[in-house]
Amino acid sequence: MSHVISVELESAHELATRMVPLFKYTSFLMPETSEHYYKLGERLDVSLTLHDRPCPFYFSTQVTWLFENRQLPCVLTLLPKDLATGHRLNYLTHKHKSEYGKLFRSLLNSCAT
Repeated sequence: MSHVISVELESAHELATRMVPLFKYTSFLMPETSEHYYKLGERLDVSLTLHDRPCPFYFSTQVTWLFENRQLPCVLTLLPKDLATGHRLNYLTHKHKSEYGKLFRSLLNSCAT
C-alpha cells in the first residue's frame, strides 16, 4: 500500500526549481511537508496543487534518491504509468527549467574540473 501525500506549491516556476534533470522519468525534490522519513523505493500517491493552476495533478511516484542527511528532501520520480502527467509537468515548467538547467550544467562542469 502506498502512502498518500499532498504537495502545495505557489507556481510552475517553484516546481521548476525542484525538478531534477538527467533522470529518465520526471523527477523532483519533494518539499519538506512532514516529519515522515521515507524509504528508498517507497511508493507515494501525490496530489500536487499549483496555486497558479485551476486543477491539481494526481500521480504515483517512487522515492528514487535519499540523501544521507535526512533533513534534506528526497527525490520523487513519477512512475511510467503516469508518463502523460510527467509530460504535462515538463511542459508547464519548460520555460523556467532552461534557466536552472544552464546553472546545473555549469555547476557540473565546475565540479569536474
